[in-house]
Amino acid sequence: CELPETKKCVDYNYTYQRSCGIYTCLWDSRIARAKWHKTFTGCYYGKRCYNVGSEVLWHNVKNCDYLKCTDQNGIIKIRRFTRGCFYGKGCYVVGSEVIKYNVKHCQFLKCTDQNGSIKFGPPRSGCYYGKRCYKVGSEVARLNVNNCDYLKCTDQNGIIEVRRITQGCYYGRRCYQIGSEVARHDVKHCHFLKCTDQNGSIKFRQSRSECKDMNGNCVPKDSKFSVIRDGKRHDKCSCTVVENRYKSHAEKVKGFNLEVLHSCGK
Repeated sequence: CELPETKKCVDYNYTYQRSCGIYTCLWDSRIARAKWHKTFTGCYYGKRCYNVGSEVLWHNVKNCDYLKCTDQNGIIKIRRFTRGCFYGKGCYVVGSEVIKYNVKHCQFLKCTDQNGSIKFGPPRSGCYYGKRCYKVGSEVARLNVNNCDYLKCTDQNGIIEVRRITQGCYYGRRCYQIGSEVARHDVKHCHFLKCTDQNGSIKFRQSRSECKDMNGNCVPKDSKFSVIRDGKRHDKCSCTVVENRYKSHAEKVKGFNLEVLHSCGK
């Protein structure tokens, strides 16, 4: 066979590769002479060769296609398997959203298929807060040291902004609404704190305290239970809650105004 570029003659079974094809010099008995036999190994697209199974992104200013190099019954070619909307440097499939930011506001853009026309639908404005974009109606918590605010992205007569809807109590990296209760337990006792509003002072205050039995379960006051003390089991223990007795100034500051005592019968 004669090489196309150098016109050099090569022996049978000589192989070389050009673009996405592998060329082999083979004897063709039908014509009684040697000829080049071409085998496709991939898809040639955009001045590049892509292996079978690899994906290619094509786009213009507004639209984009996800292309794939496929092998269907030996026919290797680029085929489109999905369409999308092009924005920035990415391709977004139909149904996905992209967020467009400016200084104070943001917009949600959704890629839509309108009777075969793939494009972004009308933008929906949102609230830009804390380096994130929130849809109208969604809530976000703003935290500080002792309390927190529940904020909501609202649309009032076309004015879209974050507004405070209620305050809450901050505890354990979370914001709790007024009336919510959390548990803070130690080894022997169970303390329950409730988010309350007393004359505008919103914070957690101790609502009730209970004892712990030998299995670590919380036991309400005036109940009978068993404990392990000094390695021995004691039954018929009772739980008593005493108000306004502080073990330390720190507990007073934290709002622990209930002290739990338990006594056991012989």
